[in-house]
Amino acid sequence: MTEPNFQSLIRLLENGAKVEAIEEEDAEITVRVVAGIDLTPHPPELLLLKTTLKRSVEVENFLNSPLAAAAILRPVKRGIILVDIMDYSKGDTVMQAAFLSIFQLAIKEQLRLQRTFAKDEFVDQIVPTGDGCYIVFHESVNDRFFRVVFGLLSSMNVVQNRILKAIGRDHKSGKRVDLRVGCEIGETDFFFDISGNRNCFGPGMNEAARILSCGEAAIQKRFPDHPTGGSIFLGANVHPQARALHQWLTSIQPGTRLRPLGNLKDKHHSSRNVWWMTGVSKFISPNLFSFQELLSRLEANS
Repeated sequence: MTEPNFQSLIRLLENGAKVEAIEEEDAEITVRVVAGIDLTPHPPELLLLKTTLKRSVEVENFLNSPLAAAAILRPVKRGIILVDIMDYSKGDTVMQAAFLSIFQLAIKEQLRLQRTFAKDEFVDQIVPTGDGCYIVFHESVNDRFFRVVFGLLSSMNVVQNRILKAIGRDHKSGKRVDLRVGCEIGETDFFFDISGNRNCFGPGMNEAARILSCGEAAIQKRFPDHPTGGSIFLGANVHPQARALHQWLTSIQPGTRLRPLGNLKDKHHSSRNVWWMTGVSKFISPNLFSFQELLSRLEANS
């Protein structure tokens, strides 16, 4: 017969609660669940619910289950790209469907292209936001994930050119659906959301959003006449990658700019250094691996 405590624990985890720690002894297993928070003290106090279970085959199977694996709190710093579709909210339902059709095809094609060069999976999670998405990368590519941003911008251009050509329209001129992007490396973890789907959370997600919103607000104030389409905003943890790529880009395309926007505050009065990259060619799509890395991987697989 299943213990009542065990049933309650399973329900908690199925509803998305996270496990802070599991302590195993000879006859018992104690699971500490993050059950809530008391906001009264400063700093706030986490409320942990301790459930002690008698060791059994049923409990052992649970500990080795996907539910338990997903529930255990394992925060890791990962590269995050927040992609925002420009002008999406201004359209009616049919227009928004058109925006999403272009966007989803471009994202899928770019990630499929990158996977042809990758030995292992490099994206941990894609989280739709309605008018865009978060792309959360595996920590093994923290030092290079920023390259994918250029591919996303390029894919948006390629997909729209292809659609225009298919219906006999001029694909060399005209205004296109464009993106804005926020990038940072920050702490994230995973959980099963209210729909039962695997999802992502953590301060890294919030920081990517704040970098995007603070950066956009800053250029609207300082450069009101500058178009924001194709703008890339990035934080201090991504700046070294951006600076190296900027040096490479300017050698082949002088119009690329990487500007410091300074220390920007958000509505919560927290601040961060933000940089703004513009003028990136929509015909450049560097892969996640250098030429030498590609050769090494090909040799290893031969």
